[in-house]
Amino acid sequence: MAETFNKLNSNLFANIARRATTISPIIQGKTKIPVAEIISTYPDGITLTAFDMVQGTDQQGNATSYPVFVYAEDETRFGFGGTVLKNIVHAWVEAFEGDIESCSKALAANGGVKLRFAQGHTKAGRSVTTIDVVG
Repeated sequence: MAETFNKLNSNLFANIARRATTISPIIQGKTKIPVAEIISTYPDGITLTAFDMVQGTDQQGNATSYPVFVYAEDETRFGFGGTVLKNIVHAWVEAFEGDIESCSKALAANGGVKLRFAQGHTKAGRSVTTIDVVG
């Protein structure tokens, strides 16, 4: 048994640990990009090519879900989506009868969707990220 363990790839346990601590497989090995950087670096928008919905908690501690996404312009990065992107993703997933994985794969197969992120404010003055569907 010890010989078997000695023959295992030394990265095996590290890879298993990474998968266990990654909130979504689509972001594994990628670096997070803040929305402010997306806005400043890509003023004409980014092309979302894959997404996933992950579980988390909101500011009040309630269970919620939110999207994570990758985009064509820099395949080494990923982003987290807020309320507006969550609404878009929910509409997409609803069209696929709730199948997130199939929906994300279809998005990629169709070349993704170009979205332009911008910083806006609500009537109450709260900061919010707006999204325009470019194409």
